[in-house]
Amino acid sequence: MSKTLLNFVANNYFKYMLCKKFLAMAFAVASFVLVVPNVSLASFACTTGTLSDICYVSNSQTLTNGEVISGSGSLVIQNGGILTSAAENKFGIEMGGDITV
Repeated sequence: MSKTLLNFVANNYFKYMLCKKFLAMAFAVASFVLVVPNVSLASFACTTGTLSDICYVSNSQTLTNGEVISGSGSLVIQNGGILTSAAENKFGIEMGGDITV
């Protein structure tokens, strides 16, 4: 084979291998994305503090259906703090300490 033909074959083989690796990675990512179950992530977050100490809520938050606010500390809903859910959805509150509204 001529040097030009060898370069052509080597160059195209290199491109083929890069494309093959890229497609394998893209397929792996797509497979992972497709396998992840459809779950709702918790939407609640303390404005300040933590659920294990004192959690203060002073903003409006819409909770997901079935979400449970739980912790070993206390929950304080302050002025401006609003916890809601979409129509016909429910959420729960299970705190080890006091719940103050």
